[in-house]
Amino acid sequence: MLDTFKNVFYNSETSDLKDSIFPNETIYGLSSGIPDGGCGIAVVRVSGRDSVNILNILTNKNADTCSYKPREVNLTKLYSPIDGNIIDHALTIYFKSPNSYTGEDVVEFHTHGSKAVILELFNNFVYISNNFNVRLRQAEKGEFTRRAYYSGKFNLTQVEAIRELIASNNQIQKKNSILKLNNNLYNLYQKWTKNLSGIVARVEGSIDFQEESCSDIILKDTSVIRNLLTDLLVDIKSHINNKKEEIVYGIKLLLMGPPNSGKSSFVNNLFNEEISIVSSLPGTTRDLIRVNYKLNDLSFQIIDTAGVRTISPDTKNDNETIEMLGINKAIDQIKSSNIILFIFDPLNTKDSMYSLSRLFSEFNDQDDEADKLIYILVGKIDLIEDVIKYHEMIREFLSKLGERNEKLSKIVSNVKVLSTCNLNQSSVNYIMKEVNRDINKHYQLDSDTLFINEQRHKSHLNNIVKYIQKIIDLIDDNKADLEIIAEYLRYS
Repeated sequence: MLDTFKNVFYNSETSDLKDSIFPNETIYGLSSGIPDGGCGIAVVRVSGRDSVNILNILTNKNADTCSYKPREVNLTKLYSPIDGNIIDHALTIYFKSPNSYTGEDVVEFHTHGSKAVILELFNNFVYISNNFNVRLRQAEKGEFTRRAYYSGKFNLTQVEAIRELIASNNQIQKKNSILKLNNNLYNLYQKWTKNLSGIVARVEGSIDFQEESCSDIILKDTSVIRNLLTDLLVDIKSHINNKKEEIVYGIKLLLMGPPNSGKSSFVNNLFNEEISIVSSLPGTTRDLIRVNYKLNDLSFQIIDTAGVRTISPDTKNDNETIEMLGINKAIDQIKSSNIILFIFDPLNTKDSMYSLSRLFSEFNDQDDEADKLIYILVGKIDLIEDVIKYHEMIREFLSKLGERNEKLSKIVSNVKVLSTCNLNQSSVNYIMKEVNRDINKHYQLDSDTLFINEQRHKSHLNNIVKYIQKIIDLIDDNKADLEIIAEYLRYS
């Protein structure tokens, strides 16, 4: 189990491996991006023992008489050793080992952000490699950070954080990456490792010193171990089951309801264009229509579905057979959706209640459905006399669901009932802002809680959970003495 934790973040003896992995090789690469139209500044990084020699070659300096002050910025002309022409006017910075990003000698060239400048500079690097006593090559993707890792500048969770930070598309992803870069995740796993090490020490100490009077070490029974492991198990499961990751990387919002309730109108008014066909004929939308939508810092995939209604299998025609396929597709999307917006048609209560029943029937076998946000929107209230009657009808339906079992009660507690006259652009935008506020509150997106976005972490942590749960189960069944517990701890 301890080895499993170490696999998540520990770089064992990596600094000793660096010289054997990167023997005498100096690398270069573009550390900044260049858009198609160019940019003001591009940063080219050179890392390795020949970095200063390369700087001397490109600036026509004599290595015997020229010295560079670390971290000092110099404005200089870069000359081509091929033909002596000026490549560019650039800022150069020398970082002396080990006080650099990679832990090696590093030189950065801050050139103008022109593709022509970068191409010429790289061509000169190739020329230097072929014509000077320098082992120089272009860096592989991520190699600067890999060298930093092997130099002991970062642990593995920090390396992953750097990659995630570069790829982050919103403030929540960025914040999570910064927390990991600040070692919050590393420290969390270190704390669990320390707790687990203490449990192992007490178990093995109790076995080895049963006849001694070390009251602080000797365990009188296995209940102490069970309590310690249970606390650890709760923390790890909470970390694994954090839903923030799937929210910040894309929210799946499912539109559901009976035919002609306004699902397609919702999509069209949200985007202010005709994305879904709207007509008064039932079954107009038959296949799933997926559209991407961004609101503030959150990205949504909105899915328009076929209207769910009762179709008799004995009397259905060919059109209804196709419509039934669309209904089944809509039902299949319920389990994988984060948010469900059900549009209730008060002018068609029969199909609305049937559709609502089909929605909640899908939750019976789900363990984590309580995390879903469900909205029931009563539409067309300008066409009915008593909107309260329909709210009460829905509330009574939900109340009966909650009385069935505790799981459904938790799901029902997250249901919000809204109403609107018509699904115009103003009301649709208001509903989406309401959804956005609820997501931030429900999933605590503003908190400093770390979420996992590495499958490697989940795999190792699930392995730990499996063995801890096995030990707890054995203790509960009175089948575990200290020797068996110690053996399982070693296996894990």
